[in-house]
Amino acid sequence: MSFTIRKAVNKDFAEIYELICELVDSPVGGISFSALEKIYQANLHSEIKRQYVAELSGEIVRFISLTFDMRLSEAGKVAVIDELVVKKEQRNNGIGTALVEYAIKLAKSIGCCMVEVATNFRREDTHRFYEKNKFVKNGYRFSFDDFKTNDC
Repeated sequence: MSFTIRKAVNKDFAEIYELICELVDSPVGGISFSALEKIYQANLHSEIKRQYVAELSGEIVRFISLTFDMRLSEAGKVAVIDELVVKKEQRNNGIGTALVEYAIKLAKSIGCCMVEVATNFRREDTHRFYEKNKFVKNGYRFSFDDFKTNDC
């Protein structure tokens, strides 16, 4: 199977939007297209964010978003996988592993000392995927989202 990994660009958003809907278990249209597009555009122009897609026969089948951050607790630069999603019909064919390997290689090339990812407890297939790719469970991520007046 031949696929290409490249930086995401403006025209990719409609396909990426559908992938993000899959990632968060929302029907297409269940999340504001325009709100996500604003975030996507901001990320494209951010100095600390990078977004990549994997294409198969001209179709975007995988998306990854990364943030690069300096951490006192790690005494260095860390790459964080913010989103990683593959179309359901393209899972288990090596594209996800190739994209993670690409992200790790990129992180090493810019001086990161670690790549980390957080995933929901219920995504057990995702946990196995990361463990298969040599990621180690080393903690919990806690969130506070009781912001009733925000648009999130």
